Amino acid sequence: MGKSFEEYQKEKREREWKDKVKKKKESMGNQQRFDTATNYKGIGNDKFKAGNRSEAIEYYREAVEYVKDLTNAWKKDRDPLLLSLYCNLSLCYFREGDFPAAEEAANEAVKVPGESAKAHYLRGRARMKLDEWEKAKSDLQVALKLQPSNTEAQQALEEVKQACAEENRKAKEVFGGFMQRKKDASAKVDPAEEAAKQAAAEAAAAERAARAAAEKKAQEAAEKKALEEEKQRMAQAFDKLATKPGLYDDREKEMEPVREKLKQEDQRLDLERNLLNIIDESEGKPQCPDLDDYRVKREKMAWDQEDQLQAKKRILKKLDREKEWSEQDEWRATADQIKARKQDEQRQRPRSTDWEEKDVLKWCQQEIRSRLHRLSCQSPEKENVVAAVVDATKVDGEAIVWVRGERRIRWIELTLKLEWEVGVEGARYRSAQDQIKSAAAGSYDAPDFVLEDAVVWGSFRLPELSEDTRAECKGQWPVVTKQRKTTAAAVDVKSADAAVELLRQKVVLELESFFESLLSTF
Repeated sequence: MGKSFEEYQKEKREREWKDKVKKKKESMGNQQRFDTATNYKGIGNDKFKAGNRSEAIEYYREAVEYVKDLTNAWKKDRDPLLLSLYCNLSLCYFREGDFPAAEEAANEAVKVPGESAKAHYLRGRARMKLDEWEKAKSDLQVALKLQPSNTEAQQALEEVKQACAEENRKAKEVFGGFMQRKKDASAKVDPAEEAAKQAAAEAAAAERAARAAAEKKAQEAAEKKALEEEKQRMAQAFDKLATKPGLYDDREKEMEPVREKLKQEDQRLDLERNLLNIIDESEGKPQCPDLDDYRVKREKMAWDQEDQLQAKKRILKKLDREKEWSEQDEWRATADQIKARKQDEQRQRPRSTDWEEKDVLKWCQQEIRSRLHRLSCQSPEKENVVAAVVDATKVDGEAIVWVRGERRIRWIELTLKLEWEVGVEGARYRSAQDQIKSAAAGSYDAPDFVLEDAVVWGSFRLPELSEDTRAECKGQWPVVTKQRKTTAAAVDVKSADAAVELLRQKVVLELESFFESLLSTF
C-alpha cells in the first residue's frame, strides 16, 4: 500500500529537520555541542511546565542529536544528560498519547550505560498503554528493584498484575468453552431439534438483512435530502450575488493602482529586453523573443551573479589565509630558533617543580597545513586524473601541553576541514593572487576552481582530532568525504571517485604522521 500525502510530508519535514541540525552540529566543537544541549534541555523543561509539550519535544530531540555521538572522553558528562533527555522525551510523548514513541524513547534511555529506575518505569507505563502486560510487568519489577520506595511504580505493578490475572481468566473461559463445545458435539444430535435451530438461524439472518437494507435506504434518502438542501442554499447565494452587482466595486478600485504598477514594470522589463537583444545580436548570441523568456533569462543571470559573488568571496578568504600561512611559516622558523635556545638554557639551570603551560595550537595549524595543503595523487583508474588538496579552510580547536621536567600532559582537540579538487594531469595550482590575475585577464568572472580545468570539487571533514579519537580509531582517522560541485565538462565518475578516495587515505596517513610528530616534539 502506498504512502499518503500526509506521510510523505511528515517524512520530508523530518529529513529537512535532520539536515538543519546536522549542519549546525558540524559547525560546533564538542564543548559547544554539550553546552547547547544543556541549554536546550532547560528550555524544553520550561516549555513542558508551561504545557507546550510539542515544542518541548523539539528542543529535547535536537539536544539529543548534539550529544549522542560525543566521544568517550565526554562519557562522564554525556551519559547523565542523554539519560535525562530520553526520559523527558518519553514522558512528553506519553502525555501526548503517542505511546509507541514513548516506548521507543524509554528504550533509548534504558540503553544508556548505568541502570535507571526512571527509564524502566517510563517504559513500563508506555507498554501498559500498548497492552504489552508481561513486558510492562518485567520493567516495573526492575524499577522497584532499583528504587523500592517508588510508590508510582508499585501502583502501576498492581494494575499490571490485575490485568494479567484478567487475561488469564478470559483465556481459561475461552479454552473451557472450546472444550465444552467439543463435548457437546460428541453427544447424540436430535435431527428435529437441529432442523428447528437451522430454521431459526435462517429467519434471524433474513431479519438482519431486511433491517440492514432498510437502514441503507433510509441513509441514502437522508443523503439525497441533504444534497438537495445544499443545492438550494447555493442557488440562493448566487441569486443574492446577482442582485448586488456593486459588491466588488470597491475592491476593483483598490486594485487599479496595483495593475498600473504591474503594467509599468512589464514596460520597463520589455525595454530592458529590447536593449539586451541589441547587445546579444551584435555579439552573435541568441535573443529573447518575448517577455516571459526574458524573465527566465533575467532570473538565471541573477543566480549567475550570486555564484560569482560567492566565488569572489572564496578567493578573498583564500587570499587572507595564504597571507596568514606566510606569517605562520615565518613564525615557525623563528619559533624553532627560540625553542632551541630555551632548551639550551633549561639544560644549564635546575629543573623547575612547577607545571609550565604551552599553547601549541599555532604549531599544530602550521604543521597540518604544511603536510596537507597541495597534497595530491593520481587516480588508479586513469593516470591523467589527479586529485589534490587545494585549501585548508578550517583547523580550529584547542592544543595545550603542560610540562614539568620530563613529564607531559596534553590536551589536543582540533576540528579539520580541507577543500579538494579533481582535474587532469598538469592542471596548474593557482594561488588567490593567480586567480585574481586570471579573472582580470579574461571576462572578470572569478574562477570557480583553484586547479585549472578542474572537474569536481568537494571537502574532507574530521570532526575531532584528539588522542581519544586516535585511540578509538587506532590511527584510521574517520575523515568524511563530501562532493559539492561538478562542472559541465565530461567526468569519468569512477576515475574521479577513485582518485578522491586514494587522496583521503593519504590524508589519513599524514594525520597519523602529524600526531606522532606532535607527541615526539611536545
